[in-house]
Amino acid sequence: MNSFKILVIDQTTESAAEIHSLLKNSGINIRVSSATAQHEIDSIGIDKTPDIVIVQQPEQSDISLSSIREFCQKLPNVSTYIRCSIDEQDIIRSAFEAGITGFLDINQPEQNASSLKRELANREASSKLQQHQQVLADIEDRYKLLLESSRAPVAYIHEGFHIYANPAYLECFNIDNFEALEGESILELLSLDSDTGDFRKLLKQINKGNLPEAEVAAVCNHNDQAVDLEFLPARFRGEQCIQLWVHERQVDSGMLEELEHLRSHDPLTGLLNRVDFIGKLEQAASDISSQSVQGLMLIEADEIDGLAADLGASGTDQLLKEIAEIISKESGDKAICSRYQDSVFAVLISTQSKQELEQLADRMLKNCRTHIFHLGRHTITATCSIGLTYIGQMQLSPDQLLQHCTTALQSAQADGGDRFSRYRPQLTTVSGTEDQDQWADRIRYAINHSRENMLIIQQAIVDVAEPDQDLFIEAFTYLLEGKEEIAPEEYMPQAEKHQLGIEIDRAILPAILGMIANHESATEVSTYFYNLSNGSVNDSSFPVWLRQQFEASGADSSRLVLQLSGQEISKNLKPAQSLMTTLSALECKFSIAEFTHETRMLAALAHLPVKFLKLEPELTHKLSSNPQVSQQIEQIVQQAKTHNIQVIASEVKSARELSTIWSTGVELVQGDYLKHKSRVAGQ
Repeated sequence: MNSFKILVIDQTTESAAEIHSLLKNSGINIRVSSATAQHEIDSIGIDKTPDIVIVQQPEQSDISLSSIREFCQKLPNVSTYIRCSIDEQDIIRSAFEAGITGFLDINQPEQNASSLKRELANREASSKLQQHQQVLADIEDRYKLLLESSRAPVAYIHEGFHIYANPAYLECFNIDNFEALEGESILELLSLDSDTGDFRKLLKQINKGNLPEAEVAAVCNHNDQAVDLEFLPARFRGEQCIQLWVHERQVDSGMLEELEHLRSHDPLTGLLNRVDFIGKLEQAASDISSQSVQGLMLIEADEIDGLAADLGASGTDQLLKEIAEIISKESGDKAICSRYQDSVFAVLISTQSKQELEQLADRMLKNCRTHIFHLGRHTITATCSIGLTYIGQMQLSPDQLLQHCTTALQSAQADGGDRFSRYRPQLTTVSGTEDQDQWADRIRYAINHSRENMLIIQQAIVDVAEPDQDLFIEAFTYLLEGKEEIAPEEYMPQAEKHQLGIEIDRAILPAILGMIANHESATEVSTYFYNLSNGSVNDSSFPVWLRQQFEASGADSSRLVLQLSGQEISKNLKPAQSLMTTLSALECKFSIAEFTHETRMLAALAHLPVKFLKLEPELTHKLSSNPQVSQQIEQIVQQAKTHNIQVIASEVKSARELSTIWSTGVELVQGDYLKHKSRVAGQ
């Protein structure tokens, strides 16, 4: 609480001490002084002016109420209290007639302390309010000064009428002073363009709080000059109103083009600036063309910090300018080049192949390496490093693409510079959450570059009755990382966890349909099994997409079998039912993989129009050691025949397993013992 002063007027100083003690015991630290005679009151200077005056039992004092009133009238901010007995009504009445603020019951000390505490709190709040009002007044004065000196026409409008206008606004409409404009309607000065609408209706909407989001085209009534109006919410002198900015419309197309170029380009190099480049990159990332390869490069001079220290500001600027010229020349007119950061340049380019992109990166490095930079007093050679990433079929955000490219650039610099590095995700295995994030990055990268990093490996499903004919072929999708081939059972759980299974399906299924349609890669009688991700089963847009793929490829839909996870079906039957119903018109078939003897799976056969079921591999492996498994498989086969479903046994490893499986009634088998897996192609 602020430091306040209390003056106690009494014949003795004891009452002042009593008041001080009373307030101190209530937790209030305050300065209390006393006056026992008129001359002491008269001697109080401005610097000692009290905030509160307490007159103790005025009927016993030699100082009259009238003189106290005269003293207080000289100090308009002083509160005056009479402290007496509540029974002394005559004194109280006289005190109020004399303009006293209030009275304190001398017999109620706690009530006295509470009243004084409340009075002091009110005074402190009033003091803070005055300070805030002063600050606000100062801000308004400075803001008004800015408006007065601004060359931009600005006015404040309340319910369509002017309540303020700066000199530039008055000049715009040839008005001498604001007095001539005050209270005038804005309709007297401005009209909307004929194709913009009705100004009165617009003002009604504005008064309701519905301000236009963009500038409004208008004309000045006195000279028909074209202007644009910008409406913003504001307060003026504590009142809600509208701030109106009047912008003269530029009609010189050449000047507009020049201004737009200055806005969107770096003034030193003439290349696109960062903001506009990211906009172009976002557009490219969302508009992927299968006819070309789009790449993103980040380029930076090696050891740029050391060069900048040697060359100084002007020399460094000249170095960056010459590097920008090399980049622009090599990239060609169709590329989008940008000064991405202070010393880092970015290039967005489309070519016919990835090899062509890498050849371009090599040429840039060579030209920087062989170029002699004439930089004022310095003549030097310099090298660059380039980070490269491709914009593949999987849509990544500009931030993700730039992060990949930055990682590649840092890799090139760490390897000594004067080289380019293509982004590849980290392949080392770590533990915990980082490992999961790493898996997601690896899978996204493989999807985005599926032609190089995804591999279709196929294996025949053999009909024991006709083992020489590959009537059924199952296609497996492997990730290809260098020489390592990662099986789907290793990476697919992570892909499903990160909602990437559907992206894998959309990258691989067109290739499967292409093999069905292409007689050179498959016989006309071959039917292909494809393991569909759970993400696609739950994706409502997948059936429409698949129908479009069949139409585009011309593949026979009856020769595709979509294989669904039995474990997922046992948890939730409805998504599989919905998918099969939606795709029924396509005539493609369905299979359940990882089928077990569980009651839920056997019961599901009555509700799903499947043509095949594939036994869980563990059932095959346990046949020789557990006779009960043989009975379970026989029961599955019997139940499947009831619904005209064929049963497939997978991962058959020996003649003994084959013989045992044959005895259970299974006629379709798969495994390396019968026919090995074969590579088809990278996607």
